[in-house]
Amino acid sequence: MTRQLLPQFIQHQFAAHRTQGSLHAYTLFADISGFTAMTESLMQRGNEGAELLSVLLNQIFEPMVQAVYQYGGFIPYFAGDAFTAIFEVESTNPNDFLHVAQYIQQLFMYHFKNQDFEIDIKIGLSCGNIEWGIVGQDHKGFYFRGEGIDGCANAQMQAERGQIVLDEALRAQLTDTVLSVSEHKKGFYFLNKNTKRLTLSTKKHDYLDTRFGEYFLPQSVLDYNQKGEFRNVVSVFISFEGIATHDELNAFSSIVLQQMASFSGYFKEIDFGDKGGVLVGFFGAPVSFENNQARALEFAWSLRLELASCQVKYKIGMTSGIAYTGIIGGLERCQYACVGTHVNLAARLMAKAHWGHILVDDGMSKNKLFRFKNEGQLSYKGFEKPIATHQLLGHRLDETPGETGIMVGRDRELAELLSFAEPLLDARFAGIATLYGEAGIGKSKLSFEFRKALAEQGIDNWLVSQSDQILRKPFNPFIYCLKFYFDQSPELSVAENQTNFEQNFQQILSNCLNSNHARASNIARELSRTRSILLALIGIVTPDSLWEQLDAKGRYDNTKVAISTLFIAESLTEALVIELEDAHWYDDSSKDFLNDFLKQIVDYQILILVTSRYQDDGTKLNFIQIPEHCATLELDLNMLNLEGIKHLAEVRLGGPIDDDFTDFLQRSTSGNPFYAAQMLEYFSESKLIESKNNAWSLKDKNLKLSNSINTVLIARVDRLSGLVKETVKAAAVIGREFEVPILTEVMRTQEDFIRKNGNMPNVLREQIQEAERSQIWRAMN
Repeated sequence: MTRQLLPQFIQHQFAAHRTQGSLHAYTLFADISGFTAMTESLMQRGNEGAELLSVLLNQIFEPMVQAVYQYGGFIPYFAGDAFTAIFEVESTNPNDFLHVAQYIQQLFMYHFKNQDFEIDIKIGLSCGNIEWGIVGQDHKGFYFRGEGIDGCANAQMQAERGQIVLDEALRAQLTDTVLSVSEHKKGFYFLNKNTKRLTLSTKKHDYLDTRFGEYFLPQSVLDYNQKGEFRNVVSVFISFEGIATHDELNAFSSIVLQQMASFSGYFKEIDFGDKGGVLVGFFGAPVSFENNQARALEFAWSLRLELASCQVKYKIGMTSGIAYTGIIGGLERCQYACVGTHVNLAARLMAKAHWGHILVDDGMSKNKLFRFKNEGQLSYKGFEKPIATHQLLGHRLDETPGETGIMVGRDRELAELLSFAEPLLDARFAGIATLYGEAGIGKSKLSFEFRKALAEQGIDNWLVSQSDQILRKPFNPFIYCLKFYFDQSPELSVAENQTNFEQNFQQILSNCLNSNHARASNIARELSRTRSILLALIGIVTPDSLWEQLDAKGRYDNTKVAISTLFIAESLTEALVIELEDAHWYDDSSKDFLNDFLKQIVDYQILILVTSRYQDDGTKLNFIQIPEHCATLELDLNMLNLEGIKHLAEVRLGGPIDDDFTDFLQRSTSGNPFYAAQMLEYFSESKLIESKNNAWSLKDKNLKLSNSINTVLIARVDRLSGLVKETVKAAAVIGREFEVPILTEVMRTQEDFIRKNGNMPNVLREQIQEAERSQIWRAMN
């Protein structure tokens, strides 16, 4: 049965092309206590705990959701361990509404008391007008707000565990109804417990039309068919004020929705409740990337720049950590959600922040691409100990931090690169060198050591065109290069950035005019002609310039000419290395430029260095067209052998390691130096190693991978198709090595897999081969 991931009310309004309105409704806000403690406890059990938590959540939420829908209500959204329910007054018997509240109360009085975990509920009831709306452009969201929503949230805050509290607005509506209440405090009343065991009616309801899901939810959520799991998630909570009308909220939400989609985050909801107006999003779930933290920080800072001219007040809290992720709710209404202590902390950081500020936890503050201000150890509700808190200040203004540490096991490759670069010493074209390898294999480290070794030989003119996995905009890698070349910063004014541009431009133009190269004057002339093109590419458009006069095709063609001319001009006075970093993420425009550029540079002292991962199917780049008479070098960086891993560990730890520790590292990391370095850092920080008999050893050999390694591995699995992902997860249950017949029998137990995919052996063989092409595993025989 298709999951009901959108409220019925919103789907009906969207189908009727209505985007805003109001209704008079009874409202219920239910808040479950003990939820987070249960999650954190089960988190210690790993995958087994995630499966058990998924079962428990269904047992808890399903009867509550069913009760709401059986009596004509609907649930806009689930806020982790809480939810709001809305019952339109004109179509709801008030006794039915109260029956739902007391039925939910009795679930926790009787049914859930036998659980292994102590959980309880607080319920707030109210009545009032509610404003609803659908917002967003390409990506949609919805909201419910008003006195009815605020009233039940406030009433819930007056309740203790196990109690139902209603406010004066509801009490006034129920004067003619048989109602058993007692006064609580001014304006609030207890709904007395019903001593009679309540049951649900047998009313039927229609299942919802789900054809509109793609407008509101990413495809990864719509297609989600897994059990719950624990994964590393970045939680983002955005509080806002100063938005009165639907149009204002639409404008604000559209910006947030678009930015969230641009950085591949999951926008969960617009929530009006006990924390006011809040927008909630996550990075790393349901789809993870290796750089979830960087994506979230880029999102927050980009959003800050987008909102700079708006009058809305906002503040943001962000954390990174393990959370339970999966579908919560029931058959009638459910939602993809993330639950855990770190998620709660993000909401607390948001509440603590001053307007206009972005607060993050300690883990987020370690990102080297951004600057942070340490706000100290701050206390937060629900957390026993103070939490290290930091304010995001923006991007680093200096160059991206270089590689640190030692290079292990790559001496041969470095020697080959230096030999390949020898023509530069004679002021000749060197060619194209490509470094291939998986994430963390050491491409960046080898590139750094190559750059350092060339500088020692007097070649230190090095430009980096770094691609962006997040924003693959036209020419993005080369625009990145231009911004760094011309000393541009988003934190400087337009005037300051233009001054920096002019200083650097005049310097390169002067160098070009003073060059003895036969084509120097022509290159200088073309450089001057395309000056406004370069300015526009870094974000400064000058009136009546060449850029302004060109149509779309003219801008595209002249962009390629402008960048080519600048690079060639830079090579006239000294040898130039252009590094194309992470070329597997290059956009189509950048690929087109690169192939045009390669045809022009064989007469100049230039070396092109390309770093790339293998493609998801295991193949190499296929878009670079090598010109005739162009020298090439391809280096495949393989995993480190046992001695290489041992050497890496001993240098990092400052002493020898024993054989058992060496074997554990090799087995756990498969010789990947990044994984090994992350694991060693994790072991050291967590004090999981000790020095015995003059050698480092593990205190406990039953250790798990650190979060940073898990994030990289999960990101690789998330890129697989749904069928392959199911196969990989089933294989992981068997162990590090598996036999195909055993995997076949495991998959036979998954009825959905068989029903959807027909012939088991043939389908399974295809999935195994695709996972092998994606380098998730390799065949042993």
